[in-house]
Amino acid sequence: MSLAMFAALILYVENVADDLALVAIFLGSICVVVVSAIDDFRSLSPAIRLSIHTLLGSLVVWLILGTSHPQTWPFVVAACFATLSIVWSMNAYNFMDGANGMAGFMGVIGFGAMAIAAAFANVPQLAVICATVSGAVLGFLLLNYPNARVFMGDSGSVLLGFLAATLGWYGWTVGAWALYLPVLVFSPFLMDATVTLLRRAFRGDKIWLPHRQHVYQRLIIDCGWSHRRTAIAYAAVMLLASGDALRWHLGKPLTDSAYRWLPPLSMLLTWVLTYSVLIVVAERKIRQQHQTKITNMSTKKDQGAR
Repeated sequence: MSLAMFAALILYVENVADDLALVAIFLGSICVVVVSAIDDFRSLSPAIRLSIHTLLGSLVVWLILGTSHPQTWPFVVAACFATLSIVWSMNAYNFMDGANGMAGFMGVIGFGAMAIAAAFANVPQLAVICATVSGAVLGFLLLNYPNARVFMGDSGSVLLGFLAATLGWYGWTVGAWALYLPVLVFSPFLMDATVTLLRRAFRGDKIWLPHRQHVYQRLIIDCGWSHRRTAIAYAAVMLLASGDALRWHLGKPLTDSAYRWLPPLSMLLTWVLTYSVLIVVAERKIRQQHQTKITNMSTKKDQGAR
């Protein structure tokens, strides 16, 4: 899948050769595909994989932000945060690629929304790139959902996470959108991955080891949800989040700069509250189903003893 998507991007690369930041993103994409392909076949250690991801992220951030911002302490802080966000996006996207259609819907909807935002912001190069990625992922989705005939693999999912973050930051530097837009567009998946990581860290789990404790995985394993139902549920939430982000993006901003941050902040807080409620409801449902399974097993064991 990653080769097909990357081939689609290569067809457009000659049109962005004069933009150093976009060239850096394309070169970074090559490295991501190569490293992830090696990881697919040789299983790199988490330390090596994260080190490479951090190096790639920092280099791309330097070329995206460093060409348009002065080299000051605020820039250094912003660059570190941007690098961390890229590394997390790469890994979060990979974590969420565990059910048929999940990564596919995420790519089609997420990059499609970014393409619309860039088009209305009159940044055609970015709009075409995002639309190209969305279209390439759609081709994969048709073969992965509802019945999987092909799989994305690390080389595909990590690449999409890399592109989601780097194009998100690039769009911000060229004025295509505010930073909240890519965050909100991909928020259903970022929220699941982040909450799961924090929960495991607080429990003292080894967070670098594979697991099946994401909310979507537990809905499938403990609640008996099908892959189709789970993917549709996440896609529906993502459509709502993307629609809300585009609604604010395409609306008229407040002219008073002192209060311009209020609408997006209130929107983000509303979605944080929404996700908190959804996660609490899902956790309660999962616990109920898990307890029901334990009760049924105990009942069968008692009946067998008789």
